[in-house]
Amino acid sequence: MGRRHPKQNPFTTMKIPKPHHLLYLSTLLVLLIYSNILNAPFVFDDNIYIRDNPLISNLENFLSLSGTRYITLLTFALNYWVNGYSTFGYHLVNILIHVFNTWLVFGLIMTIFSTPVMEGYIKEDRRVKFQFLAITIATLFAVHPVQVQAVTYITQRFASLATFFYLLSILTFIRARLCWSRGDGRGWVFYILSILSAILSQKTKEISFTLPFVIAICEFIFFSSKDGLNRRGRLLYLLPFVLLLPIIPVGLFGPEIGILRKGAGIEEEIRSLQVQELVSLSRYEYLLTQFRVIMTYLRLLVLPVGQNLLYDYPHYRTILDIEVILSILFVATLLTWSVYLFRRSRRERDPYGLIVSFSVFWFFITISVESSIIPIKDVIFEHRLYLPSVGAFTVMGAVFFYLTDSALIGDRTRRFVRLITVIVVVSVFSLATYLRNEVWKDDVTLWQDVARKSPALAKAQNNLGDALMKKGRYDEAIKALGLAVKADPWYVEPHYNLGICYLRKGLLRKAISEFKEVIRINSILKEGHYGARTEPKYEFQANLNLGNIYFLLGEFGKAVEYLKKAVSINPSDLSVHFNLGLAYKRLGMFSKAEEEFRRVLEIAPSDRGAMYNLMIMKNNRGQTETEK
Repeated sequence: MGRRHPKQNPFTTMKIPKPHHLLYLSTLLVLLIYSNILNAPFVFDDNIYIRDNPLISNLENFLSLSGTRYITLLTFALNYWVNGYSTFGYHLVNILIHVFNTWLVFGLIMTIFSTPVMEGYIKEDRRVKFQFLAITIATLFAVHPVQVQAVTYITQRFASLATFFYLLSILTFIRARLCWSRGDGRGWVFYILSILSAILSQKTKEISFTLPFVIAICEFIFFSSKDGLNRRGRLLYLLPFVLLLPIIPVGLFGPEIGILRKGAGIEEEIRSLQVQELVSLSRYEYLLTQFRVIMTYLRLLVLPVGQNLLYDYPHYRTILDIEVILSILFVATLLTWSVYLFRRSRRERDPYGLIVSFSVFWFFITISVESSIIPIKDVIFEHRLYLPSVGAFTVMGAVFFYLTDSALIGDRTRRFVRLITVIVVVSVFSLATYLRNEVWKDDVTLWQDVARKSPALAKAQNNLGDALMKKGRYDEAIKALGLAVKADPWYVEPHYNLGICYLRKGLLRKAISEFKEVIRINSILKEGHYGARTEPKYEFQANLNLGNIYFLLGEFGKAVEYLKKAVSINPSDLSVHFNLGLAYKRLGMFSKAEEEFRRVLEIAPSDRGAMYNLMIMKNNRGQTETEK
């Protein structure tokens, strides 16, 4: 009779996958959960930055290196050069950037655990555990649904690409410091790469302004004067990053302060829009609102439900609001606790406490550009969490591992619990991300989602109406646009879109009413009677359409009146001169008609319509003279 072996639990004896194998799995997960948006259309600001931006169609426009978003716009131009306006290529690049960022997050956490301070805290037999912690953090970053807006929304390559250079700069800086601490001369290669990455990051998006501060924190938390550099040397090697700080202010405000020539560079029009957005709220009101926004961000990171492209978010105007008070207290408590945790962790050599305190600092520093005292028109956007989320997911992972370390269970059971928990959480987040991407597959489904969650937001209803109109669903579009007008009567665009819907349905009198409303609102807003003076929108199109409609109705005098207004707004437009020529012709004002047709030929010398009408009028005039 053979010896009986004790029965073993197959779950506690199972082999734990290696961290780099799990990184491959994370990459496959990213490709899978974003596979359903590869052919999703351009939406929202994609039209401004890509589809309706003629500058990206010619790489010669990028000979100037000016602008805080130069690098991202250059990648859009390269996308256009390869595949035009096919969105597949743009989405593929965004997804690949997200994959690279996932690898960088893993590499950064692993490198931090290799710094002298952390190595002194981590026992040799616990290194595999911290490798698993690093891949857990990277995988959470990869599959969390809050990242959808930064990846799926093509324009928000600004956020993801800036994050790529941001992470690469910090990673290579730490690698350089590790080399110097070990007497390895290759540190200069990593150091130069870090500076170059920092410059590219600063030229990608304004959030990179905080990079020098994070690098300084990395230096003073994870290294000491004993690690290859004395105190003076440490400050000296941080100096180049400090000198990069003016890049973004000069790029954003340069033309206004005389440092750069106005109009230089690819981004002048877009840069002007960015500057205009910085005056929508007072700094005080924006700061109070951002305390509440940060609470929403933290909730989305823990419980990503109710996600929205455009939030109808309230503006807070007094510090006495109970919600603002509680938010300020929470943020202050979290920061104070992090400072205490940092000091305790250094004293007790606790790697968990040190990485958690550093990650809290990371979150608040990286979010400070868009959530502090610099007012931006839209107070909340989920893509603004992309870079700060690295810190948030690091906190989540480290706290989870600390709690399981503290549990009174065996090592095998602990590893099993960790693995199963991570698998469940990652699976739930992956499914949520895939389903969230389903909303982005079509502009109608996207704006239906926004309008359902923000029904009183005029922009949401207008954009839904516009998307429905482009699909030929005019009755549904009219309903949505009516809600937009009700939400904001001074919002010009829904009136214009209503006019187009009525025009396409043949309801010409209703179309006239809406186009006239566009002109009326513009005239009031231009004079600043209801707030700041604004530039007119759709004024040319409204006058052109009114002229064309009156022409169809046989009211040629009114047609001339509105077409002449359209000409005064845009004298280089071919169609308005041609239509004005036809209206004059119907009124028997042939000399004026000929004048307009000749202007058409000045713009387009081979225009057959203008040549035909000139020939007909010439023949008629010759025939009349013969009869006389």
